[in-house]
Amino acid sequence: MAVRSGAALCGNRSVRARLVVRVGDAMAHIGHVDQDLCPAVVRERICGLAVAYAAACADGCTAIIETIDRANAGRNEARRLRARVLSARSLRYHMQFLHCLAYIFNNPLRHESMITTRELYYSLPIFQSPSACRQILQDVCGALKIARHNLFVEGSPKGLAIGDMSMEEANGIMHVFADHPELIVPGMTHRSTAVRTTAQMVIIVEKEAVFSRFVSGHLHHRMQAILITGKGVPDMLTRRLIRRLQDLFDLPTYGLFDYNPSGALIMATYKHGSCSSFDSQFYTCHLRYIGLFWSDLRRFQIGAHAIKELTARDRSVARSLLHDPAIAASDSVRRVISDMLENGVKSDLEALNDVEFDFVIRFVQRKIFSGEYI
Repeated sequence: MAVRSGAALCGNRSVRARLVVRVGDAMAHIGHVDQDLCPAVVRERICGLAVAYAAACADGCTAIIETIDRANAGRNEARRLRARVLSARSLRYHMQFLHCLAYIFNNPLRHESMITTRELYYSLPIFQSPSACRQILQDVCGALKIARHNLFVEGSPKGLAIGDMSMEEANGIMHVFADHPELIVPGMTHRSTAVRTTAQMVIIVEKEAVFSRFVSGHLHHRMQAILITGKGVPDMLTRRLIRRLQDLFDLPTYGLFDYNPSGALIMATYKHGSCSSFDSQFYTCHLRYIGLFWSDLRRFQIGAHAIKELTARDRSVARSLLHDPAIAASDSVRRVISDMLENGVKSDLEALNDVEFDFVIRFVQRKIFSGEYI
């Protein structure tokens, strides 16, 4: 548990004891052991945290919850801490933290039934906004040293998948992806769900429109692939499913994104996780980035009407990515983003169809078969 007494730390009983719930300390301990925990272990951790908190307050101690200062913490960086001392000013935060902990213990965790963060927000009318609810949920996960899905709380589903794959949940519910796209729902990513596939690869597509084009062109049959889209910025369920497929079947995973800073940011989210989530290491994948690149636009002579100038916001996103440690560690990806800034242009995946109808499908096949990825 990330809980300890300030007096014990100081070794001096004259020093006022303090209960410290160190969310930041969880970063050093989270590993594969804490990725998937049985509900009994999670309940035990919640009870231990609640008992320690109550005992400190009963003894006249000052309760402190240290939270991650996400505004100053980038992806893969050491998280800075912001102390939340129990006082009249921070009473709302402590109340929200404990209410969230109690609700999860008595509802989704007790019944072992998934709920969405949206449901959690509406079930607890103490949060001012959904984002405030998500922040408290992250702090709860950090204090318990577990990934969020262990609390039976997931984001609202939005990702789609199709391919030679089937799943059977513990309650007998079947999901078959062979004939038409299926929404990626919480039960699919649970560790008790049996997954079967004969697919040879996973292909991630940034946008639903291009995904639909691939489905209508039967790319999943042609390539013996599982096609997945997060419809833009991917939710945790989509990223967790991709990670699970890699862990279970070691499938090579390819990614296709727009040639613009937002596309590069979405690629980085799949590959390196989200900056706003301390447990994002459980929602990453080994991604082979197949485009779209500046060299592709020149090689296939994409028309000027399909190439746009970068906006001020585009340039800001690109510069932020170049300062991201995960991006900086990859010379090839950094070069792609630098090219965007240097050339000052961007283009969508749909521009490939200017070459000829459905060329985007042949583009993906060519890239994968020739090994053109970074």
